[in-house]
Amino acid sequence: MSVPSDELLTGAVAGNAAPLRLFIGITCPCTPVIAGLLDGLLDELHNEQQSAAGSHTAGLRVVAPHNLHITLKFIGAAAATALPDIVSAMQQALANHHAFTLQLRGAGSFQSALWLGVEPNAALNALVKGLNEALAPLGFAPETKPYRPHLTLARLTHPPAPDPTPVGAGLPATDPTRVGAYPEGIKDPPATPSLSQKRLNPGFALEHWIAQHQEGQWGNLPVTAVHLYRSDTLADGVRYTILSTVPLRPPAA
Repeated sequence: MSVPSDELLTGAVAGNAAPLRLFIGITCPCTPVIAGLLDGLLDELHNEQQSAAGSHTAGLRVVAPHNLHITLKFIGAAAATALPDIVSAMQQALANHHAFTLQLRGAGSFQSALWLGVEPNAALNALVKGLNEALAPLGFAPETKPYRPHLTLARLTHPPAPDPTPVGAGLPATDPTRVGAYPEGIKDPPATPSLSQKRLNPGFALEHWIAQHQEGQWGNLPVTAVHLYRSDTLADGVRYTILSTVPLRPPAA
């Protein structure tokens, strides 16, 4: 049985002297389409590991289905005692926002992530702007880079040398309509392998995968609530725990 998020929030405040690593985001269900993409990555990972002599890694770690999300606001390290104020700021920022739907389209990569893109959406941008404004007085400054939402499918474990242009759809990263361009909350620079660099390492053909998927349509994502997540790095991977949930108002008529 899952523990209600309000109990987790109370426990986090009461039981943690060390800073927590936090972010605000939207959960993404593992639809059959997305499950197929994850399975395909796992299959390719397995096949390449089998064929690459002496290779101990295939260059990526596929995200667990229960960890799928779209980041709205990266908070970073915060004291457990700040949690009530963060949740209050979220409630204030989201009080007048209605549920909406995102469209997932395209694919690309940054230096550390392989992702699906998100169609530009005014409701999403307004929601992010409200969160940034509400959290700034608590000392969590807005990102200086434009917000570019994305859904991470895998973490790249052997990134190539940094380059200012992300791999993916052909619009420049400074174009506000660019699908999946450089996102808020990602701290490392994007990367583009040269055309001659066919593999990220002996395990995964990065450019080939992106070329096959960068024009794909991956379905709709209803956004009915926003969550405060805690991130913990464990021996077997990353664990995301929802500490608090703020529901959005019913969709506007």
